Order: sequence, then C-alpha cells, then structure tokens
Amino acid sequence: MDVTLVTALYDLASEEKSDRRSLDEYYKLGQWLYEIKRPLVIFVESLAIEFYLMNKRAEYGNGLLTFISRKPFHKLSHYERKDELSELDKIYPIDTPNPKKDTILYKILCWNKLYHMRDAIGLDPFNSSRFVWVDFGCAHFATIPPQIDLILDNVPNKIRYCMTQNFLTTNKDETEWYKNNNWIITETLWGGSREYLLIYAKLFEEELDYVLNEIHRVPLEGRVMARIIYKYPKLFTLNYYWVIKDLFYRWAM
Repeated sequence: MDVTLVTALYDLASEEKSDRRSLDEYYKLGQWLYEIKRPLVIFVESLAIEFYLMNKRAEYGNGLLTFISRKPFHKLSHYERKDELSELDKIYPIDTPNPKKDTILYKILCWNKLYHMRDAIGLDPFNSSRFVWVDFGCAHFATIPPQIDLILDNVPNKIRYCMTQNFLTTNKDETEWYKNNNWIITETLWGGSREYLLIYAKLFEEELDYVLNEIHRVPLEGRVMARIIYKYPKLFTLNYYWVIKDLFYRWAM
C-alpha cells in the first residue's frame, strides 16, 4: 500500500515516575489508530504494550495491516547519554514553555521520532512509497476528521509540515536559534516520500549531534526540525496552522 503511518508508544510516566499522561490514557487516545484501515508501524518499549496494541488493531480487522517493533528505552538513540545531557541542560538551560513536561527523557523520546521513521522505511513491511508520522496521543488536542483516509491519500513527495509562524526569513544564527524551544512547527504530524524522509533523518541526526556537542544545548525535536526546514527548504512543503484542533485539516490543504 502506498502510505504507511508510523507512530510510537512508550510509558514515559512510569519510566520517570512522574504524573504526566499515563499509559491507560494513551490507550484511550489511540482509538482512531486502532480503527483506521491503513498500514501502521508502531514502535513500543515492551511486549505488554505490543500485545495490547496488536489485539486492538485485530479487533477492528486491521491485524494484517499492523507491524509492531519493540525497542526498550535503553536502546533508544541518545539514551546512554541521558545523565550527561541532564547536566548539560543545567549548565546551558533553554527557555522552554513547559519545563515540567520537557524533561531529558521526553526530549530523547521525541528525537527518536526521526530514527523510528528511518527504521520504518528500512523495514517497509507494506511496500510503501510514502510514510506519515503521527504522535500516538495527538487526539488529546487535534480533531481526527471523518475524511482522514482522503487526507492520507494526498501525501506529497516533499515532506509536509504545518507552521504557526513564518520563520524562514529569520536571520538568527544557530546559537541564538537554540536558546529557546518556542513552538513554531507541528512536530506531531509530518510525512512525505521515502527518499525525502531518509535525507531528512540523516540531516536531523547530524544537526542534533552538532547542537549537543558544539553548541552545548539540549533542544526539543521541533526546534531541530524547524532549523533543518530553514536550512533546506526545498525538501519541504509548509502550510499555516492557527487553531490547534484543526491540525489534520490544515496539514491536508
């Protein structure tokens, strides 16, 4: 099939022993993903989560359209540096809208969206030419439209994002750019052709390594994504986005 959805579900609340959204809450938010009759690749941390999600997909007749890959927390890219990165973040703090949410483990989990996408393309269990990342819990703020199938039939070659402001004309250098985590693109939903996405994953990995090792900042994934869009605009197509619940509608325009 031509378009594969890619997502991930990790129990970060239990890993951190924090009061952020629980696994049970995520299970409820994933209802639309259980029902949608689309190829779906899901990255999970444990056999228990894999078993639950496969059963839910099979319940709606989508078992054969589901591929689940297990990768525990300690095997996520950059996880082995979490203590070092935590110290770095204290020395060179970044202005962030929600410091309680934006922990080191949360950032590591979010950086791995790009690596999960790269792995999904490499696995390609459904022989797809286009792939779309969607955050598993996006239904907590975004309306899932009835015409979601039509939206997913219209995935361009270039990687499509929504942006909340035009940042392409900024003249900030990299040091200034990474001093805050202001929200300017929707890292929740993005996708395009396998060729463009593989280039993007490589650029993301290089940019993130540069920021961590040379600029000594620990950014959210959206800040790195936006910087790559700024530096390589020909890889992307962008739509404006104002109302948070309308994400899927605006992304499809």
